Amino acid sequence: MQDVLIATRTLDFTALFTTNSTASSIVEPIPVSVARGGSPVTSGSGGIDLSGKDGGLTASAVMLAFFGVGSDTNTFLANAYGWQRMPTSTIGNIDTWVPILLATFTGITLDSTQPFGAQADFAVTNYFATAITLGVGNSGVSVEVVSPGHAAHEIAHVVLDTKGSRHLSILTSTASSATSCNGLYKRM
Repeated sequence: MQDVLIATRTLDFTALFTTNSTASSIVEPIPVSVARGGSPVTSGSGGIDLSGKDGGLTASAVMLAFFGVGSDTNTFLANAYGWQRMPTSTIGNIDTWVPILLATFTGITLDSTQPFGAQADFAVTNYFATAITLGVGNSGVSVEVVSPGHAAHEIAHVVLDTKGSRHLSILTSTASSATSCNGLYKRM
């Protein structure tokens, strides 16, 4: 009998946004046309390149851990969209990218989940989410939500199936509660 090994990439977390988002609502994305080889998303603005170039392999999942500025029990919203390419033969070197809603989340921050003091890239006023609820998505199948809750004082996270998307957009909203919000992601 031969051993079978299933490997998972071990990559570091990266911030979704260069600076925390203060958007008070989520504007649903619409299909966009870009020059062939271009991207419908922007890194540092909630966009994640999954490196699936022209039929190549993409990350099959993304881990997300959200945080925000505010106080204990502030809420925020997050929507995850996978971008699928539709080649446009009649226009030539243009591709149309179609956003597909993969999941929606509501998160609650806890002021005791700060990182270990003020880190260079992480302000002391950022609080991790300790509770995340799934709004839209297939719980336990294409979305795994690990939400220990406030009593546990542990950081909540999500593992999201990318469904073969080449790019992801994670859009956030303060939901008129948190001052700003952001997240960390890693491709898996």
